[in-house]
Amino acid sequence: MVGERLLPAAGPAAPGGVTLCRVGERLSCGACCGLYNRTGVSRAGLEELLGRRTARFRGVPRTAEAIDAYAREEERREPGRPRFAEVYRCPFLGFTGKGGDIPGCLLHPQSEGNGGVDYRGLSFYGGLACRDYFCPAHRTLKAPWKRILRAAAADWYAYGVLVTEHRLLGLFFAEGEARLGRALEEEDEEAALPAFRAFAALALDWPWRDPGHPGPGRDPFDDGTRRPPGDAPGPAGFCRSPFAPFFRELGSRFASPGDRDAAERCLDESLSRLAAAVRRALDAP
Repeated sequence: MVGERLLPAAGPAAPGGVTLCRVGERLSCGACCGLYNRTGVSRAGLEELLGRRTARFRGVPRTAEAIDAYAREEERREPGRPRFAEVYRCPFLGFTGKGGDIPGCLLHPQSEGNGGVDYRGLSFYGGLACRDYFCPAHRTLKAPWKRILRAAAADWYAYGVLVTEHRLLGLFFAEGEARLGRALEEEDEEAALPAFRAFAALALDWPWRDPGHPGPGRDPFDDGTRRPPGDAPGPAGFCRSPFAPFFRELGSRFASPGDRDAAERCLDESLSRLAAAVRRALDAP
């Protein structure tokens, strides 16, 4: 299954009119293709995986038999155990785009060597799912929040991981709006970018993450009822904190009340920074 849209989608428009699948030639998300569905995920490891697949697929004849043989071999070579048994790790996810440096579908008609032919019907989910499916982040995040996420992303790796963290992002933006006293609008997005970038960096490298927690990167099909192994609700002390929902999403564990207090201050500052930046922008002449 592939999330990019290099051609106009034949299926429904993205919820809110903002797609998270691909952002021009700068970013794309391969989460629904299983890109982050492995233990020990690292940027370097995924770069090696996608680069190897891309190079190998260049030499595959564009016949159903050869493409199927490639898929079987790649599935056998798939490194690492899956974090989510329900999420298929598509072997046709490689590097695409003009620079050949963002994740995308090697079967897409505009991908190298395909001559405009759409081979996505040979993938596990087929081409229809690629055109019609939108992940929970599309449905649960408001349009301004999604635009901020797209504009703030440092690179494809961080972007794809954050797209799967829709519950955490929803908490951040909803609380930020509560402190602001209104919903974020399109004219607020530029002012909100620095505060969101700081929060995103914090979330990706959360200092108080439980060593046993698998880290960021959720099940891309999670409807709110499933959680990955090691992602059980945190200690009972969480319930006494106004930031308990954040702590759970971040996989937190604290060695002392002082650690929890420090984490609360860190989140409080992040949220206050967002509201203050938007207010300053509005008051500027």
